[in-house]
Amino acid sequence: MTPEGAVAFVVRGDSMYPAYLEGSYIIAAPGEDLQGALYRRIVATLADGRRVVKQLGPGSKPGRYTLYSANGPPIPDAEIIAFARVIGTIEPL
Repeated sequence: MTPEGAVAFVVRGDSMYPAYLEGSYIIAAPGEDLQGALYRRIVATLADGRRVVKQLGPGSKPGRYTLYSANGPPIPDAEIIAFARVIGTIEPL
């Protein structure tokens, strides 16, 4: 059973390969506390409009976070306006 408010996102690109393959579905539940999600994978909506799936790390100042890719450079000091916790995946056929 999925939590209330859970949503699915389709992976586009390879920044999280091999953790997630392009075309995979990320199942995510709305998050409430970014500090509680540190070092976990999240789907983040950034202030610049991008939506990314990354591992959350602390930033260099309050209210900012570093987003880590499995296969690419980190996004330092990102401003996150909304996020969801990754709770599962469905691989492409």
